[in-house]
Amino acid sequence: MKINACPRDRIGSSILKTGTYDTVLLESLSRLINPGEIGLDIGANHGLMTSLMAKSSGPKGEVIAFEAHPEIFSTLKENASDWREELSISKIKTENLVQIIEEIKRKRSKNFDCKLSFLFLLNI
Repeated sequence: MKINACPRDRIGSSILKTGTYDTVLLESLSRLINPGEIGLDIGANHGLMTSLMAKSSGPKGEVIAFEAHPEIFSTLKENASDWREELSISKIKTENLVQIIEEIKRKRSKNFDCKLSFLFLLNI
């Protein structure tokens, strides 16, 4: 899957140079996400984990990606749009996190079960 990323930041630079970032987490996600499942990528950055979850969950699954940084979010939306057009992958949403979780809870009722990818960068 082609991914657009910013070469000036650490994650984007790694993705563009090597095609990957945090290989251990990518491997774990690929083993955890099953076809038809919902995946959440909170702190999605450019969408590397999002793309892997979308591919793993397949056309009947769904991936919901959240990125707080406005410029990176714009790139994430572009990437998700490109992937939907090119590949047979799950639906990818890029929306407000609180609204998304409430929507999933309504859909799944008491059977709320989804896998989470937390990729928070804290500046202290």
